[in-house]
Amino acid sequence: MIKVGLLVNPIAGMGAALGLKGTDYYPKELFVYPGPAFKKGVLLLKEFYKLYSSEKENIEKVEFIVPNGYMGENLFHEINNSLDFHVVEVYDKTPTSSEHTKLAVRMIKEFDPTTIFFVGGDGTAYDIARETRSTIPIVGVPAGTKVYSSVFVTSIFAASKLLFYHLKGETILTETEVMLVDEKALEMDVFKIIDILQTTTIEHKYTSLHQLSKDFTNYGDEQDNIEEIAQFFKEEVYQSDKLYVFGPGITVMKIVEKMGFKKPLFAFTAIKGKKLFCHACDANSLYNLINNNIENTRIVLSPLGNTGFIIGRGTGVLTKSVLSFISIKNLIIVATRRKASKIKKLLVDTGDIRLNKKFTGYVKVITGYNEYMVKKITGIF
Repeated sequence: MIKVGLLVNPIAGMGAALGLKGTDYYPKELFVYPGPAFKKGVLLLKEFYKLYSSEKENIEKVEFIVPNGYMGENLFHEINNSLDFHVVEVYDKTPTSSEHTKLAVRMIKEFDPTTIFFVGGDGTAYDIARETRSTIPIVGVPAGTKVYSSVFVTSIFAASKLLFYHLKGETILTETEVMLVDEKALEMDVFKIIDILQTTTIEHKYTSLHQLSKDFTNYGDEQDNIEEIAQFFKEEVYQSDKLYVFGPGITVMKIVEKMGFKKPLFAFTAIKGKKLFCHACDANSLYNLINNNIENTRIVLSPLGNTGFIIGRGTGVLTKSVLSFISIKNLIIVATRRKASKIKKLLVDTGDIRLNKKFTGYVKVITGYNEYMVKKITGIF
């Protein structure tokens, strides 16, 4: 029997809907259990069980080693199937902390698991990588507000497949990295890396299921190109009767500045005509705005460098409720020539297969003044 560690950071991703840059400084009185990461953990096991139950007579049996409560055990109570699991007692009351994550890893390691899957963000990944020290391969399931590291697979569905392939003996060890980003600096529109750790993960022998790390090219090298895009947007794209929701990133921020407004680098900003509706929108604000302007809403996004994600990384305020209103025709994608040429396709990870399928097709990406590249958008499923 193969032993696999599995743990969830129950508070990961809670800050996203409020437009925060993480949960490190999330108000404790607002903690809600179970949080979004727990729900993603449930979906992971459900998707895995579909694959596992179809071939369980022909592959290795698995026993999951999990922390108690919302950090792991409750996932199995939620799905109510026949998967085997063993519980290690890590905490006795919520909220949980990074110290609980580290303790959970140390306790899971005692059972000699072949790998550890975790549901969380970069902070969770960093805590786990420091404890494992490359002795056990780890796999990240994206659920945090900050998900920039290459230890993460592209989606919950990719994670369920990778776990299934692991039991079939179809995975290999490979090196990857975990980066810790300064959350306080993000709040001030500064992307500051505190540390980068090298670690190991598992990957499918024949198909890459992991994302790439964020690209950190100095935007100063592309300033002229960004200026072109911003000027073209202002002169040729912008229409005063449309509601524009501007997403994260330097290129999008410069467009908003060209329109005469200020915009936080990592937040969403909504503008119609010459009116600013919200400077750093939360999920409820966007829901109400878009619900009242569905046909006339345009969401301006730029892919996360190297990864290709336009939805699903740093876009937590675009909740499933918001995304259910819109389609590809509501999207405007912008990217510098260098970024667009490096990205093979644009990716969407809403955490919902039906929504992901809706965002599948082709778009023109604005890459300069009256200059475009056609790119395929793929919803991950």
